[in-house]
Amino acid sequence: FQSARLYGRVDVSGHLIQLKDQDRKLWNKELVQQGIFYLHQASQGEKVSAYHIEAAIAHEHCIANSYGETNWNKILTLYDWLLEIKPDALIALNQLIVFAEVNGPAAALEKIQSLPNKDLIKNYYLYPAVLGEWHSQLGHAADAKRYFEEAITLTHSPSEKQLLTNKITKLL
Repeated sequence: FQSARLYGRVDVSGHLIQLKDQDRKLWNKELVQQGIFYLHQASQGEKVSAYHIEAAIAHEHCIANSYGETNWNKILTLYDWLLEIKPDALIALNQLIVFAEVNGPAAALEKIQSLPNKDLIKNYYLYPAVLGEWHSQLGHAADAKRYFEEAITLTHSPSEKQLLTNKITKLL
């Protein structure tokens, strides 16, 4: 599923494209079908691992015709299950990103205050980037800019820096 989406993740200049902005026609449908086949095969046993759930999450993204048609409630349920099997601060942050899709950025900002093991990811660029995104969606441009700038300082990836810089530019 991850390989199937590869060509939709960057533009011709090599800049990152967020999932919501990706052209799903560029996703490799043959690889999606292979992923579905292998997920079905892997689901035949009685044991469920974190890999099964991660594949199921990726599956939900791949079968949605558009970002808006994504079954966010199902993905949220899968993340809840994943956190039970594999408690991890980054997984909890990803679960909150999906929670925001279901319940809105204001509810996610409130819930992030109780994120378990937040100290483990506070220096990872995605944490302030997510806060910046939610503040941007709420129209809090100054807060969004501050978080995006913080995220820029925490990543070494030129593509991630460019994506975050573009988000700041859009705020102005």
